[in-house]
Parts: sequence; C-alpha cells; structure tokens
Amino acid sequence: TDLDVSLLDHDYRAMVGGVDGYQTFTAQRYPNLSSSLVIKRASQAHAAEIVRSSLDENTGLLAKITSNNQANDQEFREQLRELRLLLHGQSIDEEWFQQTQELWMAIESQSSTEEAWIGVLSALFQDPDFVRY
Repeated sequence: TDLDVSLLDHDYRAMVGGVDGYQTFTAQRYPNLSSSLVIKRASQAHAAEIVRSSLDENTGLLAKITSNNQANDQEFREQLRELRLLLHGQSIDEEWFQQTQELWMAIESQSSTEEAWIGVLSALFQDPDFVRY
C-alpha cells in the first residue's frame, strides 16, 4: 500500500516517538503502545513489499532463496544467517535459528511460503535488535 507521506510528517511521527515541533519536543526513548502498533504495521507492510518484489527474483533481502525452498534447505539457513547479520548485526545461533525456522514452518503450514517469509521478515523488523528508540 502507498503511504500518504504527509501523514507521517506530524501526527504519526509523534505516535512513533519522534519530535513533531508542535506538541512533542523530546524524542521518546522507550517503547509505548502507539509506537509499538505503528512499528508492527510498518513492519508488516515493509515485509510484504519485500516478499512481493524480491522473492524468486534473486535480488534484495531474499536473494538466496526462492518460493520453492523449504525450512530444511541449506539456502534457507543461509538466507536466515544473512538476514540476522544484516538486520541485527549478529550471527545466528542454533536457538535463534530453530525459533525462526519454527515460526516460518507454522505460518507456511497454515498459508504459503510467501506468507511465511512475510511473517518472518515482519518479526525481524520488530525485534528490539532492529528497532531503536
């Protein structure tokens, strides 16, 4: 979906924790309900756009996998390794990999490969290692 940029200028900027220059003059340093909801929705929209534009295209954040890859494929592990390093600045460990793999498999079993990647990317974008306050 296209976002109306003017909406981000004042009202949503303050909701997310930024300074709007009218009512808010100090940036938020900790999460709150409104910032969490805005981050959640923005993460979902961004993840959906990435999957639609780069899955099966060998470009972008999902360049290492296709919609045919499954959770036990080496390409799957390599893609998650790259995402973890790029988005969170950390190497994957086995616990993180298994939790993320389980999330992907749970969504994929109920929906599709594309929806599974949307869910995983959305979760990665909402992770405190990615979001800064």
